[in-house]
Amino acid sequence: MKNFIPILAMVLAAAWSARADAIDISLDSPMLSGTSGDVLQFSGTLTNTTGSVVYLNADSFDSTLPDASAIDDSPFFNNAPLFLGASGTSGDIGLFNIAILGSFAPGTYTGTFTLLGGAGPDSQDILGSADFTVVVNQTTGVPEPATLPLLGAGMSALLAWKRTRRVRPD
Repeated sequence: MKNFIPILAMVLAAAWSARADAIDISLDSPMLSGTSGDVLQFSGTLTNTTGSVVYLNADSFDSTLPDASAIDDSPFFNNAPLFLGASGTSGDIGLFNIAILGSFAPGTYTGTFTLLGGAGPDSQDILGSADFTVVVNQTTGVPEPATLPLLGAGMSALLAWKRTRRVRPD
């Protein structure tokens, strides 16, 4: 009897970790990169892994991004169906966008996109999740030519043109 409780606990823990998500979220590219000002578009497919209808009601994010306002989930609400039938799939759709703000330091940021819904249109159960990575690259500015040397070159060319121009008698 002493060994029964630890064995039962291990079996229950294994069963809990083996549970499958109701919706499989497969991102086309789970890692995207860009520089300040870019908008990264994450898209993918949603597949119902159950034998019943599943409503897709909301989403949520957990990320290491410095500013959560950079995440735009309107593509999910514009593109995802209201529900998926048994073993149904959404096809390839836009799920969310991330704008790389000027305040983002170069580096790698990670996050998780979580889909909420369930058996009814008001359900808020966790249906599935997908990890994503945003790589912010160093912005390399194009050096602009100095204004004074360009102005000097233009004035020199204008003076040279004026000296070579002949005055015509009328």
